[in-house]
Amino acid sequence: MKIIEVLLPPIERFLPFDAARFFVLAISFALVTLATFSNSSLAQQNNFSSIDSGLASQFPLPLEVLQLEFSPYDYRLEEPLNDMALRMQEANDHEAALKVFKKVWQVNRVNNGLLHKSQLALLENMISSERELGDWEAVSKHYAHLEHLYRRLYDMDDPQLESGLQKISAWYVSAINMNRDGKRMEHLRKAHQIFKLRLQIAELTLAADDPKFAFLHESIAVSEHQLYMANIPKEVKRTRRRTQRDRLLAGLD
Repeated sequence: MKIIEVLLPPIERFLPFDAARFFVLAISFALVTLATFSNSSLAQQNNFSSIDSGLASQFPLPLEVLQLEFSPYDYRLEEPLNDMALRMQEANDHEAALKVFKKVWQVNRVNNGLLHKSQLALLENMISSERELGDWEAVSKHYAHLEHLYRRLYDMDDPQLESGLQKISAWYVSAINMNRDGKRMEHLRKAHQIFKLRLQIAELTLAADDPKFAFLHESIAVSEHQLYMANIPKEVKRTRRRTQRDRLLAGLD
């Protein structure tokens, strides 16, 4: 039996802002990074060794306009770099987009700390590219990080927490049903935990007759049954199947 969860629509992305400003800032940063880190290994560590050349080929600009200087983690880099990554996503260059998104995440965490609401949309955009690439391990890892952020950032009675957990449980249900990465039981346990947490939230925030209670109770029951069945030894399962078969045959006599 499959667990059914209503999947949310595709994650909304930030729309790009002024293109000229974006390209000047983005390419300036690439040049400054290369100048600052002449050692090739350091350049690779900052994930820009393959970005500036590709960007220059698509959007050539005269080098004399690239005079802005930033430190590697200047807060002003976050917006233009995020915009660059979104444009790469739109062009279906998801590998390049992820490299830039990871840099944006570094800049964000340096300037805003490890727990900040702005990281939610960033992680969702990273997950979008990872799903396109079929990198299910990374998808699971980042959904787990999303859960951590939502639970740390929002109180139990905050609607944002339930909204975020709904997205996360939808992923785990999809992973259970499709079993893309061979970790069905791990996803099943996570889904069960999140459904129970969502029930606690519902008890705090919803009227007793809200239809969501029926859905959550059913989802918890189904996931609990599947976890129970998965932990029964194989021999016991075979015995139960034989007993059920014998009863069925006896009823046909």
